[in-house]
Amino acid sequence: MTAELQDDELAESRYLAERARWLVRLRYPAVVSIGVAAWAGWATGFIRGPLNLLAVGGALALYNTWMWSRLRTREADAGLAGRRWLIFEQLVVDMAALALLLEFSGGVENPFGMLFALSGAIGAMLLTAPQAAALGVIGTLFYVAIAVGQLTGVLAHHGLHGQYQAGGIVDPLYRSPRFVGGYVLAFAATLTGVIYLVRSVTERYRHAEALRREQERIALVRERFSRVGEVSAGVAHAVRNPLHGLLNSVALLQPKVAGDSRAEETLSLMAEALGRIESVTARLLSLTHDAPLRIVCCDVDALVQGTLKLVAPPAASMATVRAELGAPGEAQLDPDRFTEALTNVVDNAIQACRDGGTVTVRTSLQEASVAVDVIDSGKGISPEHLKNVFDPFFTTKAVGEGTGLGLALARRIVEEHGGRLSLGSEPGRGTAVRILVPRHAAVAPGEAR
Repeated sequence: MTAELQDDELAESRYLAERARWLVRLRYPAVVSIGVAAWAGWATGFIRGPLNLLAVGGALALYNTWMWSRLRTREADAGLAGRRWLIFEQLVVDMAALALLLEFSGGVENPFGMLFALSGAIGAMLLTAPQAAALGVIGTLFYVAIAVGQLTGVLAHHGLHGQYQAGGIVDPLYRSPRFVGGYVLAFAATLTGVIYLVRSVTERYRHAEALRREQERIALVRERFSRVGEVSAGVAHAVRNPLHGLLNSVALLQPKVAGDSRAEETLSLMAEALGRIESVTARLLSLTHDAPLRIVCCDVDALVQGTLKLVAPPAASMATVRAELGAPGEAQLDPDRFTEALTNVVDNAIQACRDGGTVTVRTSLQEASVAVDVIDSGKGISPEHLKNVFDPFFTTKAVGEGTGLGLALARRIVEEHGGRLSLGSEPGRGTAVRILVPRHAAVAPGEAR
């Protein structure tokens, strides 16, 4: 799991924990409202007795106190899924309490049955899609149980004022199968529609928020690389002049120590180390400046063979390098820059096979383009690193073994030729890099661009 994903889950987990506490805080005013409504309904004669309603309100208050204590203990730290289930439990309890309140205050005759939609909307915003759907089914079942129970006489009907006259019950709606069936269907459709609509809006908002965060991340990365490019270009310029002086000094000293094997070895090591520094500074400068291409007609197989002659001998102790040349013919390229790009790719492949793997360099003709495939049998690249392989200075190698510039520079050179560099990899199965360049450049051979 990447660090960004962990941060997102942690932020969402904290948000859900706050929403769970918000539900508890919201429930206390609801309990007070139940008490006030029960007293007002009894005082005005709207309902015949407030005790049942007060009992439901009292039970809900006790549950709320218990839930608050749970949220203050370690039981609430159950991760993202655990906090969603805490919210799901609270909403189911709220629906059960609302169902009992409706049972004791008119059943289907009470228009406040639509308050089920409030719990459904909250669930649609905070829960997963299956949990929100399950909440809608549970709410519908609660309401159906009341309606069918009172219709069949299994549950006692606590009628509202106005349904009774001196001579008895007049056209009781709760006894009408047609009314109850239609009302239940309307209730189910309304609850389902509210959950679906709120869920759709929430998903769109989350997608837009994720897109906004990704765009901000990309902007920050671009700004960082821009600053790194400016600094690295300055460093490269500042380093190259004294570096060339050191290289010249080593070259002047080497003839004077001829015959002293220890001194020769020391100077050779110095020259090699300084050469590496020179290579890095040259890569930095080429990465941060637009050096023009010098296009000429080149035999692609000859370029590949020349490249392998340079990189294969030092790599003999690490990997087997072989060429499978398909004679694609000539292409209009900058030979030096193309060789540099290919060298970077092959070097990476050899490093991936340093424990005795195989690197295959294959050429072929692909319609109007020339393809050079570099395939290694190394360890491959993990999915979380695959998206960053072309970022400048990104490397999975140990400190001191890589600069993270090779693939970034190679892709830039290939794209300057109007081509495309693509990479595919799977852990344990190696990596394949394809360089695809058009045979005919956008400028005439011999011209710079």
